[in-house]
Amino acid sequence: MGVEKFVQAIPAIVTTVAILALIFVPLERLSPLRAKKHLRAGIFSDLGHLVVTSALTGIIVAGFTFLVGKVLDTVVVLPLASLVPGFSIEGFRAGVAHQPIWLQVVEMLVLADFFAYWLHRSAHELRPLWRFHCVHHSPAELDWLATPRLHPVDQALKNTAKFVPVYLCGFDPTAFGVGFGIIAAFLGYYVFLVHANVRVNLAWIEPLHITPRFHHWHHALDPINKNYADQFPVWDILFGSYHMPDGQKWPAAYGTHAPVPTNWFMQMVHPFNPWARFSWNMPQEETGEPAADTAPASAATSSRA
Repeated sequence: MGVEKFVQAIPAIVTTVAILALIFVPLERLSPLRAKKHLRAGIFSDLGHLVVTSALTGIIVAGFTFLVGKVLDTVVVLPLASLVPGFSIEGFRAGVAHQPIWLQVVEMLVLADFFAYWLHRSAHELRPLWRFHCVHHSPAELDWLATPRLHPVDQALKNTAKFVPVYLCGFDPTAFGVGFGIIAAFLGYYVFLVHANVRVNLAWIEPLHITPRFHHWHHALDPINKNYADQFPVWDILFGSYHMPDGQKWPAAYGTHAPVPTNWFMQMVHPFNPWARFSWNMPQEETGEPAADTAPASAATSSRA
């Protein structure tokens, strides 16, 4: 069934790739953050991620999210709710679903972003999750094609963290459809902009919504572990991970200190390699790894390619 769905999705995938190329190839030529005279290392693998991994992630997440939601609802939510005197989970969900649709959509976006923030932060600070997430941080050069370099396990966990809480709250299906549509349509394209090799000044919106500069600092080698939010920087501001230097400064270097393969297949199996090093985002005193101002392994790999 998964293969059948993938084949059915091929026309939509090809159309999406063509639209993205028509938008971002000229944009990166007209206003580049950094001039490029060569194809960067791993660019063809990233095309594979865009075509294959994105589709696989969609198939995995749809089934996995539904399964996790059902299990949590049956095993955790309903039993716990029954222990609270005078509380009705059905009544709570009915109240949520009877709110104005626009309000439900806003609540969904905020709730999903809150849980996405904490899953994203955990992917940097917990070793088992970083094994998968380091694949996304491995490009030593950022551009729009670096966006889909994601391990399916990493993306499935993040999207499940976003959508399962929304599912458990009992939002109206119409509101859920609108909210999911906003995330898939607008943010699905916007995420390519925040990774793009484009110099754009959006200082006026930086405290309210993520921007390319905001997310480039998330991929920076120095400092590390900053700017986790998917949409709203308020979470980083509240929980101490916000980093936006004055003067429209951009990071000097990207990548990971511990090497990550540039080959698509090897990136898929890399997290399961027991001998691989995954300590780029850990404190130096804990791991003995080079400090953040040392040339990253992925940057070194890129320069040799």
